[in-house]
Amino acid sequence: METNLIFVAGLPRSGTTMMQNILDSHPNIYGGPEFDRIPNIINLYRKLLASVENNRIDIYASKDEVKTYIKNLILSLLTNVDTEKNIIYFSEKTPWNILVFKDLMSIFPEAKFIHILRNPLDVYASMKTVGQKAIEKNVNAPDFTQNVNIALNYMLTVYNLVQKLESENKTNFITFTYENLVANLENESNILSNFLDIEWDSKMLDFYKIEHPGEKNMIGAEVWYTKSMFYQKPKKNNKVDKRAIISSSENLLLQSVLKDNEFLNSKGYLFSNNKQSLMDKVKTYKCRKNYYKNYFNNQMPFRLLN
Repeated sequence: METNLIFVAGLPRSGTTMMQNILDSHPNIYGGPEFDRIPNIINLYRKLLASVENNRIDIYASKDEVKTYIKNLILSLLTNVDTEKNIIYFSEKTPWNILVFKDLMSIFPEAKFIHILRNPLDVYASMKTVGQKAIEKNVNAPDFTQNVNIALNYMLTVYNLVQKLESENKTNFITFTYENLVANLENESNILSNFLDIEWDSKMLDFYKIEHPGEKNMIGAEVWYTKSMFYQKPKKNNKVDKRAIISSSENLLLQSVLKDNEFLNSKGYLFSNNKQSLMDKVKTYKCRKNYYKNYFNNQMPFRLLN
């Protein structure tokens, strides 16, 4: 049986872990721990292509040969696991892979690419909670969990990328929203199975009851997840209480910038600041001015681990 790859990505705290666990619950899919290093490999891939283009290393390899080498490297790394499953797909979930999906699509045109979208206010609230836990536990946390401007820039970069990917890739790219997955998993998992061209399996509905290899590197410092959180059944119609940790200034900035985002509006996420007081309008103006002057497009969130 031929095996293939699935890449799952999205903003951190958007539901990518839940999607990976749903996939891993299927008897023909292996959803492993976050591999982390795909962006590092793609960074090398881009540099190798540039060196070939500049005739620096063209004596060693052509662009097509470089692509083949990188493809075989990634494939051998992601499929080198022991499993008793009858595997059709190996799924790799690392959130910031979304930033290199275009490269991966070029290297793996036969692969499937899944993007998870969640209300950005809930995403940022969860990011900020992670940042606070990291401080409490003396653990280094990414910059986007501790600075709303960097988080917002990350969000906008991803939304712009996904909007282009959706228009250019009709058959191997799909977006699921966290809210729809939680509210109607049976319907969404059927859509997922059809997208992957595999038979739907009821185990996908009980993903939170099944042990997953992804647990290994997600609960270590108990910053991103605790074990109980990792295996918690998502609650329908549950308003995120963590939003309370978003400050007034952060909320005003997020709402005012995101309200005009075409991609979010097309997905049903609507924001408004029409009922602001004069004080809020002044505060919003200052927050926006700081963001656009000091952060907007100035810190491209191409994330490489050290």
